[in-house]
Amino acid sequence: MKLRTRPSSAAAAVVLSVVASCGGGGGGGGAAGGSKPTVPSGAIAPPVPGLVSLVAGDGVVRASFVRPAGSAQFALFAGTSGAGLFAGAPLVVDPPGEAFEVSGLANGQRLHVGVATRASASDPWTPTGPALTARPNPPIYVDPDASAAGADGLTPATAFPDPATAFVVAAGAGGNVWLREGDYGPTSLVVFDGLEVHGGFAAGFDLATRDPESRPTVLRGQAGSRILAVAGGGVGVVVDGLRLEGDGVATLGFDALDTPIELRSITITDCADRGMRVRGPLDGDSMEVVVANVTSNSNGADGFSAAGALELSVFASRFQGNVQEGIEIDDLLVDSGRLASLRVEGCSFAGNGAEGLDVDLAVPLTAVPPGGSFRVSFRDSVFERNALAGLLVDIDYETTPQWSAEIEVAGCVARANGGAGVALDLDSTQTSFVHRCVLAANGQAGLLVTSESAPGVTVVSASTLVGNRGGGVRAALGNVPVLVSHCVFEGNVGTGAASETVASTSASSLFWLQPGANLGLTSVGDGVAAPGDLAQVPIAFVTATGTAAGDFDVDTPGALAVGDLVDLGLDGVGRGVLSVVGSTVDVDPDPEPFPAPLTLAVFGRAPDVTFDHTLLPGASALGVGMTSTGGPFVDPGPLGSPDGAEPGPVGDVAGSWFRPGSVVPAPIAPLGASDLVRVAFDRDLAPGSATASSVRAYDGVGTPLVPAIAVVAGALELSAPVGGWPASVRIELDRGLESVGGDALAAPVVLLFE
Repeated sequence: MKLRTRPSSAAAAVVLSVVASCGGGGGGGGAAGGSKPTVPSGAIAPPVPGLVSLVAGDGVVRASFVRPAGSAQFALFAGTSGAGLFAGAPLVVDPPGEAFEVSGLANGQRLHVGVATRASASDPWTPTGPALTARPNPPIYVDPDASAAGADGLTPATAFPDPATAFVVAAGAGGNVWLREGDYGPTSLVVFDGLEVHGGFAAGFDLATRDPESRPTVLRGQAGSRILAVAGGGVGVVVDGLRLEGDGVATLGFDALDTPIELRSITITDCADRGMRVRGPLDGDSMEVVVANVTSNSNGADGFSAAGALELSVFASRFQGNVQEGIEIDDLLVDSGRLASLRVEGCSFAGNGAEGLDVDLAVPLTAVPPGGSFRVSFRDSVFERNALAGLLVDIDYETTPQWSAEIEVAGCVARANGGAGVALDLDSTQTSFVHRCVLAANGQAGLLVTSESAPGVTVVSASTLVGNRGGGVRAALGNVPVLVSHCVFEGNVGTGAASETVASTSASSLFWLQPGANLGLTSVGDGVAAPGDLAQVPIAFVTATGTAAGDFDVDTPGALAVGDLVDLGLDGVGRGVLSVVGSTVDVDPDPEPFPAPLTLAVFGRAPDVTFDHTLLPGASALGVGMTSTGGPFVDPGPLGSPDGAEPGPVGDVAGSWFRPGSVVPAPIAPLGASDLVRVAFDRDLAPGSATASSVRAYDGVGTPLVPAIAVVAGALELSAPVGGWPASVRIELDRGLESVGGDALAAPVVLLFE
């Protein structure tokens, strides 16, 4: 699903469409040991530029990568240390093809390699995808057709016929193992610390023609065993270019404990338990784990299970049709004075029997203050038709508020999940930012924010929330208000946005076919579209309640007519209505089985099922967005935001967004008459940008207030106006605010103290 612009003589267009790769079939249900869910067809995230494989040989390293899809430049960077990898000059800019080979390297010296992109030659390089490592050394060769007689593994002609022997020999001879394509039959292998194992070679073991996809190296599982198990150690293990097939009998495809791991270009399917399991230390320094271009589908429990103190990065990987979660991290731990991280980019989570991804943030039992930090980021990823939430982030360190988390969800699509599209359970100290996301047709809220007593804020900006059955955004319980900015709400059941216990706000957002715009939110500069205001949007939203032989029932058959074009579950597939008999609708093409109830968008006689939120000339919502007195007109919706962002995947040059973070005191109660209001951002605020135009304050009836504005240690500070703060205070943080580096505020927001 992505948003794109359509040329128009009116204001810029915001178009919601689900790309064909994000369309899909049936959802799933189930629990551990139950039947495996149906894997939806498609549901693949857009390609993310970056490395997918890195193979070392004798004095040589070959990097395989995904190029940017657009016109962005990209470059390979290499160095002997991961620190400062992208600080120097690139190794090569815009190499042709999909791989690049570096020769003449010293054997035994580990090389770090990464990819960065930039929009033009005048822009700085921005790292994208994983940074991978490789250690050049002569390989040990494995060929399933080789003879054991005279085999020493030192040449292709004297290759070992079995990986087990090669692993033992390589453990004492430099660590590299090259496996020829072929089916190695049922096996259970121990991967020793320090090994780098690479598959996908043809008979001649030519590095330039290695291709794990067209030349698969297949390791099958044995009943009750793990296919690959890592012998613990501190150096690390690399596995690249293998296909691990559990055949329904192997317990685990890959299993590792307390060992740094890089898994690249691997496919794992049909294990009786988990596809992958990685366990890090329970305290101390976080262990690095990299997962890149990995598929883990149709396993009897999770696709990938992780726990411990980790720096975990997952890129361009797919987790579909697993009986439990696609990824479960229970728990991600961080010790005092340290950082734990989770970075997920360009991944797909579809048709899993529980959540697509579930991560719990917790503190080790032995930890003592002053506290540690979590950094959790999800970008350009798809969460589709999972039985529960698409994405769940759950803070479990309620009793230790000295710990904190920074949570970002950006450019993601969460569609047709049984629970919420994105669920944030924010029970302790945190800052969270949801930006440029498409949250559509989910069984509960598009975004569900829950919390306990710890105060905080969640910024929700430049996103589209359509057809969710529990409302677009819902803040339930606790003390974390949502600050909504430049979003689109339409066709959600109930309200566009709801806040049950705290003073949430909505600024410069656009509403269409929404029975209730906001419930419990203060609205500033929002716009409600009238018929004819928007270029192309549904004329109705109804509920598909069941299926039979390709037909389905709806709750409001009178909203459809023969010849209408409809979009079932907002999958971007236009289906023509052939008949409406009672409550049963027949469409062409037939839909795949789907989890009911599911939202159906009715487009009438439109040419396609594109969502185009362009405000046409004369539209009542034109120019009604939040602005300063006498300032320029601002349109509500995502393209009216300062960066003109289109909801959906970020694209080839990822970048970052300048946004508000912590607010002290939290906007959950009235201010004291002399309180100092301090707003920190994700980086230092430029002092000259904080003016009476970009920072405005009002009392409860809209009378302007004149607080003293200052920037102290990179944060905004507002001192009480003459006479003190009144009982109700509204503070607007608007365009014009920018970082020291010149980045514009991505999300103008309203803070409400009352």
